[in-house]
Amino acid sequence: MSSSSPSSISSLLNNPTLLSAMYPGLNLSGLANLYQAESAALAAPLDNLTTQVQTLTTAAQAWSQVQTAVQQLQTDVTAANTQTNWQSPSASSSQTSVLQAAVSSSGAPVSGVYQIDVTAQGLYNTYLSQSETSSTSALGLSGSFSLNGQTVNVSSTDSLSSIAQSINAANAGVTATVLTQTSSTGTTSYYLALASTAYKSITVSDPNGILTGTGTSGLGEAQKQAAQAWSYTVNGLQTYSTSNTDSTTIPGVTLTLAGTGTTTVDVTNTNQAAVSAVQKVVSDYASLQSTLSQLTAQGQPLAGDVTAEGILNQVNNTLLQAQSTNPVGFQNLASVGLTLSYSKSNTAPQLNFSQSTFNSQYTANPNAVQSLFVGSTSIMGQLETYLNQLSNPTGQINSVQQGIASEIQSMTAQEQSQQNLITMQQSALSDLFNQEISSLLAVYSQKSTVTSLINQMSGQSSSSGSSSSGG
Repeated sequence: MSSSSPSSISSLLNNPTLLSAMYPGLNLSGLANLYQAESAALAAPLDNLTTQVQTLTTAAQAWSQVQTAVQQLQTDVTAANTQTNWQSPSASSSQTSVLQAAVSSSGAPVSGVYQIDVTAQGLYNTYLSQSETSSTSALGLSGSFSLNGQTVNVSSTDSLSSIAQSINAANAGVTATVLTQTSSTGTTSYYLALASTAYKSITVSDPNGILTGTGTSGLGEAQKQAAQAWSYTVNGLQTYSTSNTDSTTIPGVTLTLAGTGTTTVDVTNTNQAAVSAVQKVVSDYASLQSTLSQLTAQGQPLAGDVTAEGILNQVNNTLLQAQSTNPVGFQNLASVGLTLSYSKSNTAPQLNFSQSTFNSQYTANPNAVQSLFVGSTSIMGQLETYLNQLSNPTGQINSVQQGIASEIQSMTAQEQSQQNLITMQQSALSDLFNQEISSLLAVYSQKSTVTSLINQMSGQSSSSGSSSSGG
């Protein structure tokens, strides 16, 4: 017979087969099975807590994946909503003393380089009157005259100053100014100066001789400078202008003429940085869509999670918004090549980008396209705001993660408490079964001793009988 201490027997309770083999005369396997069942019942609450902690840990890991995908999309949405990534069309002149170049407010210039040769500077048509001794005294002239078809009436009480005021009020394209001259002897003289507001001749009609008459019969106006239009070539094309601004020769660009000479005008209208930013948004959207689809599928960590399932819906709703303040044809992202579509093989939407549509619309109206992406109220700006609300340190995703972490902490504490309780209960259970086994072994030992004595006694009787027969 094998002999073991109670502590070693207790350690064999989890191995009924070995325990029965050691003590074949006792049915200890049933007792061991009962011990295992009781131990499992004690551990069940702890197993349940452990499962819950594992489920929460998996959910926390899933939310970390969502957070990463959202933050990446937010980064590139922010780039698409950044002014510096939308290089506005620009025009520059290599010689600003010849002319300045600027993009017209309503223009969409085509990129290119233009050589401009200004050969003649514009000259205003000017007139100057004879001298008068006063600018405010009545001249005694009456009648009328016209400048560029606009009539100016003069009465006998009018002075140089009042006639100048009447000319300016006529809006005839002529500016009238009273000039003052002081001689070396201190004598002051006054003159009525006329100048065209454009580089072209003033058309004068003076039937009463008020302007052209001399002495006391008129002002004695005489031409001092004939008008001359600006003359210049743009890439060899001869052009003339009666204004120092030209907004037609180069589409979308305004030239402000300043002097004669040669200059190069460089016009750029690139949108490559914007295209790159939009392409990254499309790629990030696909990554977020894939992540959420996988994690919210049946049997996955975020299945049935309303918050997780609502993220893509909100993103899509924002992307589909209309911006009614924009011109017709530029009021949503689809109009500039950024579209959401569904396919039969994939129930989740796909974000697509047509660069050719984008480039075409950008060339037609860069400001309208840009306004869909740049600014807090733009579509992309609103998407950035939502994504920031999701992913910032006080955002919705972080709040969910903190809630999960708090639950894990609480359940981990419960696990430890439950483990301590189970350890005590299993110790008590082990002691109880040790006592039972010890009692059985004591009986088994007594039974074995009695059996041994009986066998010895039986052996002695047999020996005695054999001796008698031999005598």
